[in-house]
Amino acid sequence: AGKLVTNTAYPDVNYDDYGTHSPEITYLTNLGIVKGYADGTFGYGAPLARVDYIVWLYRAAGSPAVDSQAPFSDVTATTVPNKDFRDA
Repeated sequence: AGKLVTNTAYPDVNYDDYGTHSPEITYLTNLGIVKGYADGTFGYGAPLARVDYIVWLYRAAGSPAVDSQAPFSDVTATTVPNKDFRDA
């Protein structure tokens, strides 16, 4: 895990194989909903956690401002991306 950055050419995504969902990955990356890792990879095939889905939904909703917190026991200061998850 690490700092997330925008990228549309992930080395771990096979763009020649439609079964890898590369068009969808590129589309959602261009919208800023999903982001690759600082090492340039997407994390293709890696298990997804609750934080991933929540952050994607939050970003898809336009990253709205929030005025309350609902802390989760499994979210810490080192959870990536902590700010998006907290705001969601």
